[in-house]
Amino acid sequence: MQASVNQKGEEMVLQKSAENTLKNLSARSMLLLVCSLGVLTLFTLIKIIIMAASSDMNPFLTSIYYFAGRGAEPVVNAVAGLFIFVFLVFSAFSVLLIYRGGKRNDVKSVKAGLRMLKGILTYALIMSIVFILVSLSSVSVMYQAAAIEHNVHMNDMPSMIDAARYANVGGMSSYSLFVGTVFFGAILIVSILFFSCFISAVNNTLSCQPAGTSSCIASLIVSCVGAFVFFLFFFKDLGELVMPSEIGSTIQFTYVGGAITDVILTAALTTFFAAVIWLAFYYQSGIQAARRAAAPYFTYPFTQPPVTNQNRPPQRPSANYRQVTVNTTAEPVNNNNNDSKDNNEKSSEKETNQTDK
Repeated sequence: MQASVNQKGEEMVLQKSAENTLKNLSARSMLLLVCSLGVLTLFTLIKIIIMAASSDMNPFLTSIYYFAGRGAEPVVNAVAGLFIFVFLVFSAFSVLLIYRGGKRNDVKSVKAGLRMLKGILTYALIMSIVFILVSLSSVSVMYQAAAIEHNVHMNDMPSMIDAARYANVGGMSSYSLFVGTVFFGAILIVSILFFSCFISAVNNTLSCQPAGTSSCIASLIVSCVGAFVFFLFFFKDLGELVMPSEIGSTIQFTYVGGAITDVILTAALTTFFAAVIWLAFYYQSGIQAARRAAAPYFTYPFTQPPVTNQNRPPQRPSANYRQVTVNTTAEPVNNNNNDSKDNNEKSSEKETNQTDK
């Protein structure tokens, strides 16, 4: 009996969790996620165009610049940016598909968007590993270039100029590039893995299957860290826009345009992680609300609690009520005994009267 009650309660928890999750996928946090990804996609494309036009070098791609030779910077920037742009396009499309499916209560559309998003995250994981390896190679190139610049003889000016070109790129040395690669690479890989697990948990919840909350909590923590980091970078890029650290002989439009896009990109990334925080919080709250709704199935031994005005099962009779019932049923028995005693006394009196006569 109790096992069937618990099974009924678990089924209700899974059903209510699926309903709450589908409802939360059409909430404002999901709309904010769609908008932030759309802004990221658009301004990433603008950033790629500016980088290709300016021929500026990215320190994370220094090794590719070195092996590709001089003049290959626009092509390298465009190719590397297109990999990121493809990821953002498909991510925005899958998130939009999930949001529209949630608005229409279309579970199939939502699951299709979740599968697409998980596949895109797998692509992002592979590309992240490749970029980390390229960045570590860039650390080696910059370190060797700095050593060559320091040790080369003054008479060998071409070697010194070539070494100085790759010794310090984008205001970063080999040590700062190594720290940035390890820090951001670790955050990126961990975030992708946690988000993939979180997407799997949401998919299982929509399928009325048990799903743990550990991936949701981990995604919540990673999103908080990401939102804080990019919030700080937003103010850093804003300062670079207002007061540039490097000023050339002329005012360059590419620098101003790149600085503006950097400010917008960091703001969009901060908004993206904030939206993920709210989304994970609402997902966890939906599961807790489902458990509260199914609490009567675990508290009372009824397979189907009848619905009352308060949506609660009826209470058991109290012990006092039972005692009163026993007392009231016992009273007629006592009265019958008293009546039999009175009848016996009356019959004995009649017998004595007859003997006296």
